[in-house]
Amino acid sequence: MKINKNYFYKIILIGQFFALPFAAVISEMLSITSTPISIINRAIILFLSIIVILFFKEKFLPSSILFKISTCFWIFYLLRIFSYLSIDKYSTMKSSFFYLIWSIGGCFVPFFALSKGAYTINPRMLFKLLSLISLIVFISIYPQLSSLVFSSYSGFTDSYRLQSDVLNPIYIGSFGNLMILPSYWGLLNFNLIFNKNYKRFFKVILFVNIILGLILLFGANSRGPIVGFIFTMVTIEIFQTKFKLYSIFRKLIFYISFLGIILFNLSTNIQIDKIISGLISALTLGDYSSQGRAKLYKIGFDNFLSHPFLGNEIDLPLNIGTHHNIVIASFSSGGIIIGLLMILIIIFALRNAILLIKGKSSFSFIGIIFLPFLIQSFFSGGIYLYVEFWSLIGILSSLEFFIKTNSDYLFQGDKIKF
Repeated sequence: MKINKNYFYKIILIGQFFALPFAAVISEMLSITSTPISIINRAIILFLSIIVILFFKEKFLPSSILFKISTCFWIFYLLRIFSYLSIDKYSTMKSSFFYLIWSIGGCFVPFFALSKGAYTINPRMLFKLLSLISLIVFISIYPQLSSLVFSSYSGFTDSYRLQSDVLNPIYIGSFGNLMILPSYWGLLNFNLIFNKNYKRFFKVILFVNIILGLILLFGANSRGPIVGFIFTMVTIEIFQTKFKLYSIFRKLIFYISFLGIILFNLSTNIQIDKIISGLISALTLGDYSSQGRAKLYKIGFDNFLSHPFLGNEIDLPLNIGTHHNIVIASFSSGGIIIGLLMILIIIFALRNAILLIKGKSSFSFIGIIFLPFLIQSFFSGGIYLYVEFWSLIGILSSLEFFIKTNSDYLFQGDKIKF
């Protein structure tokens, strides 16, 4: 029996996006911690990625500029991590195993696997899977979400941000974007993805995903995902529609009206006025979190200035935390070479994403999904934890060859078949 290798690529990508909420749901059902389930999920993704790298032969080998730069980045970055853990022996927030398993198993190996042959995925099928799975995941995790946070000092307090024991507000907001933005693009380019079968069904799914995604995005009240949402929506309007402020305003009023109705009628633990005031504070950098991030950025930048060639420590000094900015983290932990490689990765990945969106191909939604994750990487997370970001870099690396040389495949209705 011949194994369809596309299943491997799809499972790897879907696993990278949905492993965390899947672990949250299973742990809630079994009343256990999510850690062992997450380990099993990540082990499966790593195993499938290794199979793809070792045994799958593709027509086009990964040779794009983005792939080469990203691979160089990971070689230097992993060498630096090994030196921190074995030679320099810095005190770290986590165990050595934690940094290695997330860097290699969570980010680098899946990136390499997807770079190898993600172009062979049927984009229409992938889009449908992401849309349906996103809806199923929302239905599964929403009952677990609350704005109440427990502290051993003060008991339960209202954070006015949707979260759960496993899923933090940043993830909830980014998952909201994963529901909203591809669905919005899908409605604008409906005939590009869907044939005559189930058209009405998927229109309903996409519309519902947008409304439910808005609930998560604004309910989570997290700055990075919201800024990513705004940036991506403007990009879609510029390249996918005739850019008109009136049209954008009308669409926003339409969707936000539905969002308001749903929140007021269904939500029992969210105060809308608190969400709005918190959102304004976050976007204007007037909240406590923003001021704290600014201090972290300064510490990271000062760390680079004091160690410009090789950087200093995987995370911020004195175990303060992660850098919450992927560029600052690259310069601070890896020095000038790793920092410049990260800037090049961002430039070429952004170029590929914009070309995909501008080209109106059935792969354009990959660029749509990438943009908010890119913007979010400037506000939160760490290099070795951003599994979704590196998976998307892998796909954009795989598609770069076709963006440059095979316009019929991407930009004229996917006429070429493999």
